[in-house]
Amino acid sequence: MSDIFSVRNNASALFAHRQSTLNNGTLGKSLERLSSGYRINRSADDVAGMAVSEKLRTQIRGFHRAAVNTQDGISFVQTADTALQDIHDILQRMRELCVQSANGVYTDTDRSLIQQEISQLLEEIDRINTSTEFNHQRIFDYRAADIVWIVDGTGSMAGLQANLIAEAPNFVNELISRNIDYRVGVVQFGGPGNATAIGNMTTDVATFQANVTAVGTGLGPDEKGMQAYNQTLNIFSYRQSARKIFVILTDEDADDGFQPPANDIGAYADISATTAQTIAANDVVAFSVVGGAAPDAGQNNAQSEQAYYDTSGSPGVPAATGGKRFVGISAGMSATLASGIDALVENGITFHVGANENQTIDSVLQSPVSTGALGIASTVSASTQSSSENSLNYIDSAINKVTRLRSSIGAEENRLEFTLDYARVNETALQASESRIRDADMGAEIIEFTKSQVIVQAANSMLAQANLLPQNILSLLG
Repeated sequence: MSDIFSVRNNASALFAHRQSTLNNGTLGKSLERLSSGYRINRSADDVAGMAVSEKLRTQIRGFHRAAVNTQDGISFVQTADTALQDIHDILQRMRELCVQSANGVYTDTDRSLIQQEISQLLEEIDRINTSTEFNHQRIFDYRAADIVWIVDGTGSMAGLQANLIAEAPNFVNELISRNIDYRVGVVQFGGPGNATAIGNMTTDVATFQANVTAVGTGLGPDEKGMQAYNQTLNIFSYRQSARKIFVILTDEDADDGFQPPANDIGAYADISATTAQTIAANDVVAFSVVGGAAPDAGQNNAQSEQAYYDTSGSPGVPAATGGKRFVGISAGMSATLASGIDALVENGITFHVGANENQTIDSVLQSPVSTGALGIASTVSASTQSSSENSLNYIDSAINKVTRLRSSIGAEENRLEFTLDYARVNETALQASESRIRDADMGAEIIEFTKSQVIVQAANSMLAQANLLPQNILSLLG
């Protein structure tokens, strides 16, 4: 503080002004905290506290969303359980009808009337399997595959066909073990004609084997595999939700019988590449099982099965669609093929129930509930007294499968209830922690605000007094 009389510089006023400015800043911060409710309104207020607070906010919002996700998961599971209750009721009714039909007082004409209802009930189970949805997302049939074996029917194919017939049970069992809702069809090709379907698509192993047997080896010498691939696109009616899988079984090159000008290898490649593009565009994955990899001794000895059915290079059809090539039907082929199909069908439902990456629960809803998956598609019949008796075992097995699935669903629903509680508890606890760091202590802040108000008023009063000091000096002039 200056100890001289001066009119050019009023040191007292400058000091009072500086203090007033500081006090106004303190008062402004108190106003900001009181009006926002936050102690930290900008990073400068508390750098470390702001960093911790933002991390906690990330977790809080994550757990809040996870709780909503879990509630959605519970609703999803409850929808599935409701549908399975209907299937349970249908199976109980079918069993009742079979018990009725097994009674000797009924004629086969009477039983045919009973069979009409059973047929309708079987169709209803399949309808529930394909139409049960949550938010336009199917619940049961997302692991579906329509698999077509395109079988060469020429004279050299007896061995490969026999191998497929023998391997059919293993192949089907591999699909079942992976909970794939499968249908399998058979198409024959060879000779000058078009590829044709043998029977309908089925889930029954014996029917599958019979269809392969029916292909036979009596077709003409031309095996136009590329043509067969293309024609198979329109041979069967495929399920909308199912992945289309084509498996060609042959011992010849891709389009045997096609004679390009001057044995133009490029023309063969063009046929294969065009077919690969077509089937890939129709979301088909093609596999091939060939009789060997030796060069074809027929019309073009520069060609081989490997040139067209390989997984490496162009135009390889399996490579172009994501499939695989097998040389013959050997041990382990069924498991490898089923594993490839398993990777192609849609995965099961996963619920994200945590605040962070990969905090998920895989739903138990991994199993289809179609008549084929339940083992009653072609085994339940009330047409005769003996078939009615035999059907009871199949229906009991189906009831047990549905019961096990519903038990798993109930357990999952209970688990999700605890998961929901966990998310809510964590959200609340973290919110309390974040509040202690970031929120203002309103009581302490009001005290600070009141103190700042008094100091600002005092500073302004003293600034006014300091501004009067030069006038006191002028009074010395008289």
